[in-house]
Amino acid sequence: MDILKNTIDLLDKEEIINYKLYANRTQSNNNRKDVLLFDLLKKLPESNNDEGKVFQKIYPHAQDKNNYYRLKNRLLVEINKSLVQFYCYDSDSHDIYSELSLYKIFLKKNNFELANYHLSRAEKKALIIQDFSMLDLIYTEQINLSIQFGESAPIIFIKKREQNQSKLIEIRALDDSLATIIYELKRNQNFSKTKNQTSQILKKAILNLNSKKEFQNNLVFKTKLFNAISRLLLSQQDYVSLESYTLTTYQEFIHKKYFSKANHEIKLQMLAYLCNTLFVNKKHILSLEYIEQLHLAMKEFKNLFYDNYVFFYYNTLVNNYSVIDPDKAIDVLNEAKENKAITSHPTHLGYIYLNLAGAYFDLKQHKIALKNIIKLYNHKLFNTIDTSFKIKIHITEIILRIETTDYDYALKLIESLIKLNKTTFLSKAYKRDFDFISLLQVLIKKYDFDKSKETKALINTFCHKTYPQMSSSIVDYNEWLIEKFNLST
Repeated sequence: MDILKNTIDLLDKEEIINYKLYANRTQSNNNRKDVLLFDLLKKLPESNNDEGKVFQKIYPHAQDKNNYYRLKNRLLVEINKSLVQFYCYDSDSHDIYSELSLYKIFLKKNNFELANYHLSRAEKKALIIQDFSMLDLIYTEQINLSIQFGESAPIIFIKKREQNQSKLIEIRALDDSLATIIYELKRNQNFSKTKNQTSQILKKAILNLNSKKEFQNNLVFKTKLFNAISRLLLSQQDYVSLESYTLTTYQEFIHKKYFSKANHEIKLQMLAYLCNTLFVNKKHILSLEYIEQLHLAMKEFKNLFYDNYVFFYYNTLVNNYSVIDPDKAIDVLNEAKENKAITSHPTHLGYIYLNLAGAYFDLKQHKIALKNIIKLYNHKLFNTIDTSFKIKIHITEIILRIETTDYDYALKLIESLIKLNKTTFLSKAYKRDFDFISLLQVLIKKYDFDKSKETKALINTFCHKTYPQMSSSIVDYNEWLIEKFNLST
């Protein structure tokens, strides 16, 4: 991985302007190799790892690349410095780090007063946002400072650190429980129930913390408690309780004015939970109302987390409109397809094509649905998808080929899919998928997909068969077959 190239590709317009200003702060001319390298790498496509032309443009007559590599290292250092300078006061956490950096600078200069001034400022700011981990570091530095210069008794800061540590230990206990839950959730994309032992650990940690008065009005604790309970309810697929708990917590945070720029992301997380749980609980109109609240919140603080949530915003809109207004769902997907934050993401645009294919399929516009499947094949997302999901997509294309009466090509796709996934189809998890495409193969070869008694008999047998493991599919096989052949359930 080329760290310099990746760093440059991630810079937005403001960050690029800031780097240029930073780079030209001491000298400005048109022959600077570092600025030239920056511009050349910025123009180089992300997929192009060949820097041979870039090297030749900067050192046209050179054979040894040592100077080029030194230039790259120097440029990376300068870009990182410009980013640190640009964001040093952008958030409360960055502000504290900046104060600590100044403390270290003046400590190195043996100026106790200025060092202590910035360390004290760091303490005040950490107390405001209740960053106990940072306070632990600050109190340790204050103890060392008092020993070195003797202006204040170390016992003052030792007591502060002890009081802070008791809070930190409790918070870390919850963090440890959360880490276990999150790890298990990430291992299981279907959010299956978490092991009882893990749930008990989490519940015990929550009850223990909630019983302590010092944490009852503590914003850090309230936030961590929400994260813990919401993830636990999600892991248990208890969406009714998750909706009620999230709504109650969100209203409490609003009423007590807990939300600020410092914890703005937790506001977005709560709204995201509400949007999703309301959708799952089939409260589509109410879900749409909270989606609008989410969209407004995404624009707060100069679009602070807009890019992080824009795909989720469009996705939840589509989920709801797919149920209550399929035409509107397509309008939303086409709008999302033009959003820069989505088009620049390596996977989001691919999912847009997949959702468009599904939406057009529901509207029986099969040719347009097929076009979006083809676009998905050509998108970089497709290569990152696991085998099981690729099979679902291929089966969706086969169904679309049948809907457009391209039976010969559908048959070729089935034969190719079976040949390439022989081992996969031996698994019980894919028994239903294999039986489905085998059924389609028979219907095409023997009955030319007509609606004869033989055809309906085969379909009825498949639809009423019970499978020990039924993996999800993009198109519901039974529903499609029953509707297509006018069968009764």
